[in-house]
Amino acid sequence: EDDASSGCDSDHRKVGWTAELQGPDDYDVSGTAKIVDNCTIAIENFSYDGTGLDRVELYGTPVDPSTTSNPFEQGYSMSRNLKGTVFNNERFVTDLPDDKSLDDLTAVSVWCVEAGADFGSGMLTE
Repeated sequence: EDDASSGCDSDHRKVGWTAELQGPDDYDVSGTAKIVDNCTIAIENFSYDGTGLDRVELYGTPVDPSTTSNPFEQGYSMSRNLKGTVFNNERFVTDLPDDKSLDDLTAVSVWCVEAGADFGSGMLTE
């Protein structure tokens, strides 16, 4: 998708912010999520072993992870189902849902939807 045609500007204060994905060793999740523009998130050097229950998706949350034990329970999907796809230091790009903005994004997670489990996450910072 051509970002220019989607009207995706790069004027939000969070453009350029990053998050280092970290989690339990069980799922080998790692990488650096970066806000590319007002509606695009890219994960550089993304790794994930492809396992989990039925649905594993990249989730975003408006909740500050430092204020609650499980901020992604109030999160939203930002990707297709990742279960069954192994990533090994790859680039993964996804867009925010149409009804969300960077104001609704404080952290990202590789999230197992059925289990409500964070396989690896990070808080976005400057």
